[in-house]
Amino acid sequence: FQGISARPLTEDNIFEWTAQIAGLQLTSWQGGIFRLYIKFNEHYNSQPPEICFHTIPFHPNVDAVTGKPCLNLLMNPDEWNENISITDILKAIQVFTEISVLCQHAVLFSSQSMLVEPSLTEAVNQEALDLLLYSPHAYNQMIQNCVSASLRVNGTTDLRSLYD
Repeated sequence: FQGISARPLTEDNIFEWTAQIAGLQLTSWQGGIFRLYIKFNEHYNSQPPEICFHTIPFHPNVDAVTGKPCLNLLMNPDEWNENISITDILKAIQVFTEISVLCQHAVLFSSQSMLVEPSLTEAVNQEALDLLLYSPHAYNQMIQNCVSASLRVNGTTDLRSLYD
């Protein structure tokens, strides 16, 4: 999938993974590279993995301290469906078009999706929500700061490998 990669942290531990999602092209998040940590347990795929951003974006649906994305299907085991793949989750985080679609286990576009279309009713970062609602220009400036910071953290400005 374009703009998404995931792999185990080490060869001898299949339960801990690292992932990267790139901000979607033609959005305010374009150019950003956001790292995530994924922890599976022995009950996966009957239970969701734990996921948190290592490169925490300023976003209404991402906890500013823990980096956990606010996705019902990750936070509420009753919402989990074993047919949901890790790729589905990362794509949803990347796009996050509608939380209600995610909760109904329809076609998922999770992490990238979440970045582009925040859920205003599921906000866990009140400061980000307030800026988005009352000062969109300042919110977009914060997004640009996050994108720039993500590139510094990753030590790159070349995103071609993520989009290939």
